[in-house]
Amino acid sequence: MKKHLFIVFVCIVSFQFSAQEIKFGKITKEELQEKKHPLDSLAEAAYLYKSKEVFIEYTSSNGWSLVTLVHERIKIYKKDAATYATEEIRLFKRGGTDEEVNGLKGYTYNLEGGKIKKEKLQKSQIFE
Repeated sequence: MKKHLFIVFVCIVSFQFSAQEIKFGKITKEELQEKKHPLDSLAEAAYLYKSKEVFIEYTSSNGWSLVTLVHERIKIYKKDAATYATEEIRLFKRGGTDEEVNGLKGYTYNLEGGKIKKEKLQKSQIFE
């Protein structure tokens, strides 16, 4: 059964200096062109956005469930820092009520030829 789920979640974006909230899916060329963190030039990577929402949900088919929604944006400045985008999700096992992961999404953004290239996380990049 499931003990650990390792995912690679790379969403290359950068830090914006503004009063606006960073939107999860909105990526600009300027963000991708940034070569170092504006506040720490030695940073290998930076979390630009991290949110976690936890709530309890009831469905007639499954009963009560604990739902956790996580959104993260990570800017990788150096290739060696790609490990910052590796996420480990610990799952609870007890009898027949095992936790599971649903709706997992991840994207990598790169600038190639002046255009933003978006790559979706493949199933082969998810490890159990």
